[in-house]
Amino acid sequence: MPELVKTYDYMHDPAPVDYLVVLCVRAHCRIAPFADANSMAAHAEIKAEEFFRAGEKALTKFSLFSSSSKYEDASDYFEKAANQYKIAKKCTESQHTSVVSHDTLLFPGQESGEAFAKCADCQMRMKENSRAAQYYQQAAEAISKANPIGNDTPASPVCSICCVHVFHAHVDAVTYYRTAISMQCDAGRFSNAAKLQKQIAEIYEQAGQMQEALENYSQAADYFIGENQPSSAQPMLLKVAQFSAELERYPAAIEIYEKVAKTSMESNLLKYNAKSHLLNAGICAMSSKDIVLVKQKIDEFNDIDYTFPDSREGKFLTAMANAYESFDPDGFADAVYEFDTITKLDPWKVSLLLKVKQSIEVDTHDDLT
Repeated sequence: MPELVKTYDYMHDPAPVDYLVVLCVRAHCRIAPFADANSMAAHAEIKAEEFFRAGEKALTKFSLFSSSSKYEDASDYFEKAANQYKIAKKCTESQHTSVVSHDTLLFPGQESGEAFAKCADCQMRMKENSRAAQYYQQAAEAISKANPIGNDTPASPVCSICCVHVFHAHVDAVTYYRTAISMQCDAGRFSNAAKLQKQIAEIYEQAGQMQEALENYSQAADYFIGENQPSSAQPMLLKVAQFSAELERYPAAIEIYEKVAKTSMESNLLKYNAKSHLLNAGICAMSSKDIVLVKQKIDEFNDIDYTFPDSREGKFLTAMANAYESFDPDGFADAVYEFDTITKLDPWKVSLLLKVKQSIEVDTHDDLT
């Protein structure tokens, strides 16, 4: 026997308590304010469009006095529209795209983002640049959060263009973030600008665009350093080093890892991380296929942290260097295996070390021939 469900629209119909009770065959109870998520989404989208039109109408009002009131009213309407669009999106999480009344296929979050951008424009006309920057940030977040990169695209008739829409969505999000960053910098709020720059970097990182990610993490680090926030800058610098190594810019990566290690040694809380940073620098040196440089760096690392030579990281780096110098791929693999059994190597290290091992094998083969 099918479940008996009594529904009502709680946004319009004041209902007595007994009307909220849902009877079902198994004596379970639940409240069903709408028949399904699609009807709630449709209701929210209708309200959003009504608020959006009201905002546009408010902008056309003529006043003999101050025009700021119409921009304030319009901003309020556009903000309400943006929030309703977000509600509509949450109710249709399983749908990757939505079709609006003008029959144009939009990516998720676009309507909400555009409405927040309208709010920002209104605030700028009132010379409220601080609030405008916040709205541009909300516009960017509405789009980027609604279009996560890397998730499998659901099967649908429009599947072939979903990836294109995700790309354009993040182009818009980055544009809004950059506008907000510019306004934050103009106001001297570089810490806020750094956080937004980090958001852009993460978008590019998720998209696999390493060069763009590197540049934006570097800019975020510069902002944090300018605000005397080295602890916030450090994760950004480590990202720059990571991508520099992946792009085979080993000298730049080595320099950053050494710098971070030296900074860590100045803090009682962070000095235990220095060995890990020095190991990363050593792996980058080894990836450059210059054994003289590797030996030189090991000596320098010992000066930075006198405990490094006797540490697991120090012994691991020395063992790899000796195997490399001896053209011993098996000895190199054994050193990696022994270290990995106790301290799991992350994918970044594994990728670089695999290339080093392959270069040893090539050199060994060349010597034999």
